Order: sequence, then C-alpha cells, then structure tokens
Amino acid sequence: MYLSSYEYEEFEKPRKIVSLTKLKIEGRVAFRVLVDIPVFGQDYGLGGVDVDTLYIVGRFEDIEELNSFPFEVHVLIPKMIGSDTFNSLDQLQNIGWASVYDNEKDAIEHII
Repeated sequence: MYLSSYEYEEFEKPRKIVSLTKLKIEGRVAFRVLVDIPVFGQDYGLGGVDVDTLYIVGRFEDIEELNSFPFEVHVLIPKMIGSDTFNSLDQLQNIGWASVYDNEKDAIEHII
C-alpha cells in the first residue's frame, strides 16, 4: 500500500506503507503506519526528529478495513515525540490529507 496526496506537497511523492496496525482512539478506528520515507519533523515543530510512524483516520468515514482503494484519510503525527499510546485525537497533530492506494502507479498519478 502507498500513501500520497495531490493536495499536500509533503505527500506528493508516494510513501510505501511498510506496516500497519489497527487501533481505536476515542472510539474512532485509526491505523498506525510505518512508512519508508519519513516526514521532516522540523516542519511540524519537532526539531531534528524525522517521523516514520504516522497515524491515519478516515477523512469522511471510519476505516474498518483497508480493502477498498483509494481511501481518503487525515494524516497525523504525535505532538510529543516518543508517545505511541493515545487516549485522544488531541494528542495528535493533523498534518494533511492523503489517500491510501493499493499500488504505486495509482499513488503516483493520484487516481481518485
């Protein structure tokens, strides 16, 4: 799977999702995803720490399973580096919208 966006320059180039873990935050389905290209942390107030673990939640509806593509998501990162358990979405910073694709070609072309 790949994560990319035609709306946010940060995610214009597709990132391969290396692993994902389903979880719930405040009753919402979310996924913790490890990506092959880290996000430049300095752009989001994280100093020199780049972030390769992102959190995604459905942009328009909850994601129960990632089995229909593309799927539009909010991309979030922890507000505090080192945190990996969250009770609230307020503990995460929304850094963009993107889509999850099942193949690199569609992710490059931003097929919706």
